[in-house]
Amino acid sequence: MRQLAWLLIVAILLAGCQQNVELDCVSVSESVYVNDRFPTHIEKYDPNSPRIVNFENDFKDTVSVWINDKVVATKYLETKSTGLADKVIIKAQPNDEIVFKTTHSCARFKLCGGYNYLYIRRSVNKGWEVAYSNFSKGYF
Repeated sequence: MRQLAWLLIVAILLAGCQQNVELDCVSVSESVYVNDRFPTHIEKYDPNSPRIVNFENDFKDTVSVWINDKVVATKYLETKSTGLADKVIIKAQPNDEIVFKTTHSCARFKLCGGYNYLYIRRSVNKGWEVAYSNFSKGYF
Protein backbone atom coordinates (compact mmCIF):
# COMPACT_ATOMS: atom_id res chain seq x y z
CA MET A 1 0.00 0.00 0.00
CA ARG A 2 2.83 2.35 0.88
CA GLN A 3 4.55 1.63 -2.46
CA LEU A 4 1.34 2.34 -4.35
CA ALA A 5 0.95 5.71 -2.60
CA TRP A 6 4.57 6.56 -3.40
CA LEU A 7 4.10 5.64 -7.09
CA LEU A 8 0.94 7.70 -7.24
CA ILE A 9 2.73 10.77 -5.85
CA VAL A 10 5.61 10.37 -8.32
CA ALA A 11 3.18 9.95 -11.23
CA ILE A 12 1.32 13.12 -10.26
CA LEU A 13 4.56 15.10 -9.98
CA LEU A 14 5.83 13.85 -13.34
CA ALA A 15 2.52 14.58 -15.03
CA GLY A 16 2.69 18.16 -13.77
CA CYS A 17 6.11 18.63 -15.42
CA GLN A 18 4.84 17.92 -18.92
CA GLN A 19 3.28 21.07 -20.24
CA ASN A 20 2.24 21.40 -23.84
CA VAL A 21 1.58 25.07 -24.38
CA GLU A 22 -0.67 25.65 -27.37
CA LEU A 23 -0.17 28.95 -29.08
CA ASP A 24 -3.07 30.83 -30.58
CA CYS A 25 -2.14 31.44 -34.19
CA VAL A 26 -2.74 34.92 -35.52
CA SER A 27 -3.59 35.81 -39.08
CA VAL A 28 -0.98 37.54 -41.18
CA SER A 29 -1.04 40.81 -43.02
CA GLU A 30 -0.65 39.97 -46.73
CA SER A 31 0.62 42.16 -49.57
CA VAL A 32 2.30 41.89 -52.96
CA TYR A 33 5.87 43.09 -53.43
CA VAL A 34 6.03 44.77 -56.83
CA ASN A 35 9.38 45.28 -58.53
CA ASP A 36 9.01 48.33 -60.76
CA ARG A 37 12.73 49.13 -60.85
CA PHE A 38 13.92 45.88 -62.47
CA PRO A 39 11.03 44.44 -64.49
CA THR A 40 13.35 42.12 -66.46
CA HIS A 41 14.26 40.29 -63.21
CA ILE A 42 10.72 39.09 -62.58
CA GLU A 43 10.46 35.31 -62.81
CA LYS A 44 7.52 33.54 -64.40
CA TYR A 45 5.36 31.71 -61.88
CA ASP A 46 5.60 27.93 -62.05
CA PRO A 47 2.97 26.14 -59.92
CA ASN A 48 5.16 23.00 -59.76
CA SER A 49 8.30 24.75 -58.52
CA PRO A 50 9.07 25.10 -54.82
CA ARG A 51 8.27 28.32 -52.97
CA ILE A 52 11.18 30.21 -51.44
CA VAL A 53 10.27 31.62 -48.03
CA ASN A 54 12.60 34.45 -46.98
CA PHE A 55 12.49 35.35 -43.30
CA GLU A 56 13.51 38.97 -42.99
CA ASN A 57 13.65 41.20 -39.92
CA ASP A 58 13.21 40.63 -36.18
CA PHE A 59 14.02 36.93 -35.90
CA LYS A 60 16.14 35.34 -33.20
CA ASP A 61 14.33 32.08 -32.57
CA THR A 62 13.65 28.63 -33.97
CA VAL A 63 10.88 28.66 -36.56
CA SER A 64 8.87 25.62 -37.61
CA VAL A 65 7.11 25.70 -40.96
CA TRP A 66 3.95 23.60 -41.26
CA ILE A 67 1.98 22.83 -44.41
CA ASN A 68 -1.48 21.33 -43.89
CA ASP A 69 -0.67 20.16 -40.33
CA LYS A 70 2.68 18.59 -41.27
CA VAL A 71 6.08 20.00 -40.21
CA VAL A 72 8.20 20.52 -43.34
CA ALA A 73 11.08 22.56 -41.89
CA THR A 74 12.51 23.65 -38.56
CA LYS A 75 15.35 26.12 -38.49
CA TYR A 76 17.04 28.53 -36.09
CA LEU A 77 16.82 32.04 -37.57
CA GLU A 78 18.74 35.11 -36.53
CA THR A 79 18.42 38.31 -38.55
CA LYS A 80 21.73 39.46 -40.00
CA SER A 81 22.81 43.05 -40.67
CA THR A 82 21.61 42.62 -44.28
CA GLY A 83 18.01 42.31 -43.05
CA LEU A 84 17.71 38.62 -43.99
CA ALA A 85 17.56 35.94 -41.33
CA ASP A 86 17.49 32.93 -43.66
CA LYS A 87 15.34 31.18 -46.20
CA VAL A 88 13.42 27.92 -46.35
CA ILE A 89 12.37 26.16 -49.53
CA ILE A 90 8.96 24.49 -49.38
CA LYS A 91 6.69 22.58 -51.75
CA ALA A 92 3.23 24.03 -51.38
CA GLN A 93 0.24 24.67 -53.58
CA PRO A 94 -2.22 27.59 -53.60
CA ASN A 95 -4.74 27.37 -50.74
CA ASP A 96 -2.48 25.09 -48.67
CA GLU A 97 -2.57 26.15 -45.03
CA ILE A 98 0.82 27.51 -43.98
CA VAL A 99 1.72 27.89 -40.30
CA PHE A 100 4.87 29.45 -38.83
CA LYS A 101 5.57 28.66 -35.16
CA THR A 102 8.23 30.09 -32.89
CA THR A 103 8.67 29.69 -29.15
CA HIS A 104 6.20 32.46 -28.36
CA SER A 105 4.30 33.12 -31.55
CA CYS A 106 2.30 31.46 -34.29
CA ALA A 107 0.89 32.67 -37.62
CA ARG A 108 -1.52 30.96 -40.00
CA PHE A 109 -2.61 31.74 -43.57
CA LYS A 110 -3.70 30.17 -46.85
CA LEU A 111 -1.02 30.31 -49.55
CA CYS A 112 -1.88 32.72 -52.34
CA GLY A 113 -1.24 31.36 -55.83
CA GLY A 114 0.79 32.98 -58.58
CA TYR A 115 4.01 33.76 -56.68
CA ASN A 116 7.40 32.05 -56.29
CA TYR A 117 8.70 34.04 -53.31
CA LEU A 118 7.33 34.83 -49.89
CA TYR A 119 8.94 37.50 -47.70
CA ILE A 120 8.10 37.03 -44.04
CA ARG A 121 8.67 39.69 -41.43
CA ARG A 122 7.61 40.42 -37.90
CA SER A 123 5.68 43.65 -37.50
CA VAL A 124 6.13 46.19 -34.73
CA ASN A 125 3.05 44.94 -32.86
CA LYS A 126 4.43 41.35 -32.79
CA GLY A 127 2.25 40.39 -35.74
CA TRP A 128 3.36 38.66 -38.92
CA GLU A 129 3.49 40.02 -42.45
CA VAL A 130 3.89 38.13 -45.74
CA ALA A 131 4.68 39.80 -49.05
CA TYR A 132 4.28 37.72 -52.21
CA SER A 133 6.52 38.27 -55.23
CA ASN A 134 8.00 36.77 -58.39
CA PHE A 135 11.17 38.77 -57.79
CA SER A 136 14.14 37.61 -55.73
CA LYS A 137 15.36 40.48 -53.57
CA GLY A 138 19.08 41.00 -53.13
CA TYR A 139 20.43 41.20 -49.57
CA PHE A 140 23.82 42.89 -49.31
